[in-house]
This record gives sequence, C-alpha cells and structure tokens, in this order.
Amino acid sequence: MINNCLILSGGEFSVPEMDFSSFNYIISCDKGYEYCQKLNLVPDVILGDFDSSPYPETEIPILKFPTRKDDTDTMLAIRHALDLNIKNITLLCALGKRLDHTYANIQSCVYAETNGCKIQMLSSDTSVTFLTGESSAKYVKRPGWSFSCFAVTDLCKGVSIEGAKFNVHDVEIPSSFPLGVSNTWEEDAITISNTSGVLMIMESRLEKGEHI
Repeated sequence: MINNCLILSGGEFSVPEMDFSSFNYIISCDKGYEYCQKLNLVPDVILGDFDSSPYPETEIPILKFPTRKDDTDTMLAIRHALDLNIKNITLLCALGKRLDHTYANIQSCVYAETNGCKIQMLSSDTSVTFLTGESSAKYVKRPGWSFSCFAVTDLCKGVSIEGAKFNVHDVEIPSSFPLGVSNTWEEDAITISNTSGVLMIMESRLEKGEHI
C-alpha cells in the first residue's frame, strides 16, 4: 500500500534536511528529475511535458503530456497520486522562482486537500501545511521562525490560535484580507484550529536580525 508520496516539482531547488526513506512512492515532474538525481533519489515515475528539461534517457516509467494542457506538471503529479489513492503527499521544489507557478502549486495543494489527501510543501526556509474543514493541529516552536495563517478558500470560520504571541478564538478569516500574517510562538507549541474552509499555515524562517 502506498501511503507516503514524495513529489519533486521544478521550482527552486531548496530542500530541508529530511529522511527520504519514509516515502514509498516518488514522482518527479519535468525538471524535478534533475533534482532527484542531485538527491540520489530514484523516482517511481517521471511525468510532465518536458518543456523545462530534456526528455530523460532512462528505464524509469515516463508519462509524457502535451505542452498545451490545462494542468501544470505538479497538478498532473497530484492527480496521479490521487488516482493511486495516496493519502499523504510531501511536495518539494515547488516554491521560489516564478510567482505564478508558486501560486498554481498552492492551488494544486488545495485541490489535493479537498479531495481527501493531506499535503505539505517544504523548502529549506518555508513549510506550508493546510487545515481543511473541522480540524486542528499542533506546531512545535521553531526558534528564528514565524508563522502565518491564510484562507485559501473564500472564507475560513472558527479559526483559533493558542500559545502564540497573537492568539485568537473562533474568528473568521477571509481570502481577501491578510488577517493572519506574521505571528510567532509564545509557548513550546501552538494549536491552530479551523471549523470550515481550507486554512493555509505558512512557517517562514526569519532573516538575520528580524523580529516579530
């Protein structure tokens, strides 16, 4: 059973320290295959339209798509994972470089979340996770980091934050106003809760000398 999938996209190559042995299925998207090679990872499948990297010469299964298509390569990878009934995805190299692709990757993550799959985007200085519907999660304190909460559907209701510098209880956060930007830990862990909508939690490494 595939229960923990790693997707390598073609954005900025920025990877946190992590244990890759926990993943039992790896998908590389277009240029993501070059990143797999940098990390000494062998993907289970390579897919994309190969407009940003050469068509790979390998025995690894390849799913080639036309350049003119509705889905981004990352979205194709997420759809492929959902077709395999995968419930947990970690997405790397999906941040940085082009803002339009970063935003598209966030939207693709929302698609995964609203189709029953938990997903996170990670880089060396950013961690993006989501709370979907009635849910809550704890986030352990990260010295030198901040966190923000954004609605990525029209409205998130019942948002509560405990253990932070700025706590809230049962508030609404709309997608049209950055109410939840730039917060930090006051305790060893914070608890964030949500009752409806998709709430994005973005943890960001602070610049040297920067404070919240």
